[in-house]
Amino acid sequence: MTRFAAFLAGQEPARLEELFTATFDLQPVCHPYVGYLLCGESQQRTLFLIRLSQLYQQHGFEPGSELPDHLATLLRFVGTVADRACRQELIRDGLLPALEKLAAGLPAEQPYLALLEAVQSFLTETVEAGPELLAANGGRS
Repeated sequence: MTRFAAFLAGQEPARLEELFTATFDLQPVCHPYVGYLLCGESQQRTLFLIRLSQLYQQHGFEPGSELPDHLATLLRFVGTVADRACRQELIRDGLLPALEKLAAGLPAEQPYLALLEAVQSFLTETVEAGPELLAANGGRS
């Protein structure tokens, strides 16, 4: 995160917006949609979107205006859902493989790579630590 924070500190907001758009909106390999990264535009992604919507509703989670498989939406959900098994499954089977694909699609000098790697590292630790991490955080994920 330190590398990414240092990059952010030296940038104008307009430049950051331009870089974000060029990175995540204009490159198909880097679209920030977990279902798209894992399934492409397929019936499997449609089923994934439906299941995520049901899961969100079941847990009283409001996804906002993005599609249910948007990376930021899924990260918010796993950060708030109390159901450990649900959280672990989404991280292990959805977020980590998607982040791996996203990171693989970025060149080494791309500033967002450092951010994706930090998120990937944190989620890996979360899955591996299991209940011990939750206990250390007072029951919060």
